[in-house]
Amino acid sequence: MSSSDLPALAIQPEAISNLVECLTIHTTARAHRCPCCKSVVYSRRFATCRDCGEVLPDEIHLGADEAARLS
Repeated sequence: MSSSDLPALAIQPEAISNLVECLTIHTTARAHRCPCCKSVVYSRRFATCRDCGEVLPDEIHLGADEAARLS
């Protein structure tokens, strides 16, 4: 059997969009997000969101003692 015997695999653009959306949701679902702009908080060491500048709640950012302990 040669490769010419295999049917071409056609993927609809909608299927690709759905896959990308699904992967985005599942890979960032557990990430901490800014309550104001909903962007992902990549470092919990900062007290403010790096995208919008909003002060992050205490449960999102690390306190000074936690940050020192992790260093």
